Amino acid sequence: VFYYGIVPLCLPIGTPACLTVKYQDNYPVCMPCKEKHVFFDNGEPKCFNEGGPGCLTVRYVGGVPTCFDCSADKIFTVDDKPQCFDLGDEDCKTVKYVDQNAKCFECEDPEVKDGEFKC
Repeated sequence: VFYYGIVPLCLPIGTPACLTVKYQDNYPVCMPCKEKHVFFDNGEPKCFNEGGPGCLTVRYVGGVPTCFDCSADKIFTVDDKPQCFDLGDEDCKTVKYVDQNAKCFECEDPEVKDGEFKC
């Protein structure tokens, strides 16, 4: 039994449509996903299949939950927006921040020359 104010509500917990209960504006809401997959978008609970195809990692971007198709260690920021980098690929052995923006380098340990990272 869940309550909306003083009104008791029965919810079908454990059914596919109600695996988790979250509150939105003090009202209990059934969520069709497990607790670990619930993220809040401006106070509204939403399900994300974090770890599944197309959504390996969920990160908040401007307060909004967003799926990324890469692991958390491959998410870097460019122009204040997170994005996936192919870290470990031939063209991207290391990521360094240049002027607050992530940049891939072909070498593992770029050196600073003339104020810039160079391989």
